[in-house]
Amino acid sequence: VGDLRLRLPKPILGYNGTINATQPATQCIQINPGIRKDMPVEMLQDMGAYLPAATGTGPDVPQDEDCLGVTVQIPCGTPPNAKLPVSFSIYGGGFATGSSVKFLGDALVTRSIASKQPVIYVVFNHRLNTFGFLGGKEIKEAGVGNLGLHDQRLALKWVNKYISAFGGHLSDSIPPLFVPSEVTDFVIQFTATLDLNGIPNQTVQWPKYDLAPQADPYARRWRA
Repeated sequence: VGDLRLRLPKPILGYNGTINATQPATQCIQINPGIRKDMPVEMLQDMGAYLPAATGTGPDVPQDEDCLGVTVQIPCGTPPNAKLPVSFSIYGGGFATGSSVKFLGDALVTRSIASKQPVIYVVFNHRLNTFGFLGGKEIKEAGVGNLGLHDQRLALKWVNKYISAFGGHLSDSIPPLFVPSEVTDFVIQFTATLDLNGIPNQTVQWPKYDLAPQADPYARRWRA
């Protein structure tokens, strides 16, 4: 915000305040997706019921353009030298909506403990819609396009630098976890920049992940 509005993200070099980790992380201001009126009535009814649940996060989740923050979930009692594998998740939403609160790793971490293969789960919020992907001549000339992708890069580098303090280790045993919609753009854009220093180089697309099986009845219904 302020002088950093519509600018490249900058890491925080020092912080002396207190962060309440029991409250939902601040998400980017959301934009509700539109629905085409020429779609079949039955599909419109299903989407009308599905979209609020898929994109809405409830009134208790704070929203702000200053939203770049990382949520780290670890098994209770994990020592700093545990060197647990890390699963890093980027939520979907077409760069218009999305929030880390919809993709928390409670179930994944719990199941990893039960299977005696404990993992650390990381998810984060970044700028979306006009706050993170504004276009135009001025944006291009200023070199501040795709700010949401720059947020993602900075979050990945933060994890690479500090995850060991949480008992994590960016090993090859469990690749980073990404969800649909942003996967292809993420991989293409980051590979194209040729600046992968400090960024994990393996991806796997959700929901193909044994520790956290997912079910989407709407996707199954309309797949045919």
